[in-house]
Amino acid sequence: MDKKRLKFVIIVIAIGILYYIEIKTIGFSIPCLFYQTTGFKCPGCGITTAILAILRGDFQAAFTANMGLAIFAVPLGIFLLYILIKWLWHRPLNDKIINIIAILFIILLILWGIARNMLHI
Repeated sequence: MDKKRLKFVIIVIAIGILYYIEIKTIGFSIPCLFYQTTGFKCPGCGITTAILAILRGDFQAAFTANMGLAIFAVPLGIFLLYILIKWLWHRPLNDKIINIIAILFIILLILWGIARNMLHI
């Protein structure tokens, strides 16, 4: 395992924890620049609210905050964890199946972004 990469992951997790503490204490979260500029919700709009709801065990609130990501959270999380582990251990990521799955997730997120704006979800 690459220690530099592991340190990077630990730093990112620490930043996430600090962001969580900041949101819970001050209540300020990072606004979506895409939404602020265009008025349309991006596929990730509401992800902070959804993650906080999941951490509280409130899956209905997570579903309300971002239905698409709530539906795809488990398979996407497993996929990203798999890629992270391969990256930490310097395993090649040029597998055809991985590329196909990544493209499918990208297509699904784009379709979700379009649908949520057309249906006003």
